[in-house]
Amino acid sequence: MGTTPAPTPPRSIDALWAAITRAPASPERRLQRHRPALALAQSRGAEEAGEILFRAMADDGEQPIIGDEDLGVREGIDVRPDSAGVVGPGRGMSVAPRTPRNLHINHRPASLDGTGTKPVWRIERERIDDPLAYRQTSTKHGQIEPVTAVALSKYRCDLAATRDDWTLHAR
Repeated sequence: MGTTPAPTPPRSIDALWAAITRAPASPERRLQRHRPALALAQSRGAEEAGEILFRAMADDGEQPIIGDEDLGVREGIDVRPDSAGVVGPGRGMSVAPRTPRNLHINHRPASLDGTGTKPVWRIERERIDDPLAYRQTSTKHGQIEPVTAVALSKYRCDLAATRDDWTLHAR
């Protein structure tokens, strides 16, 4: 039996790279390789593309309830007004970006494998505009906060004004 000679080492960096990558993939080959992921993202729609925000809030049967632990903020926890009662950017109403699975298990109803009792509502990110802004704080958390320093009462009114933009996602 004969032995196979060892391959000749590449003579340049380009040759080494080509040997490692086995030549660059054509655009069609790259598309084939990523097609399953693209199909999954498309099937999940805007929810997975980061265009949807989620929050657990009690409702009146048709819309979220306006209140500190629902469509609102808790003073001293979600926001910390100064001595004049003013809040600014940097803190706000918590939401989960992209998927309701980013909500804490205590904030998801059983239909979303959680232990929460409140339904989950969704809003399109583009519906959050001046005087409010969305800021993502981590991969699983974001907040809707005031664009500029405003009275806490004004900020709460601005959040309440988004009530018609929220749609029920899951009970």
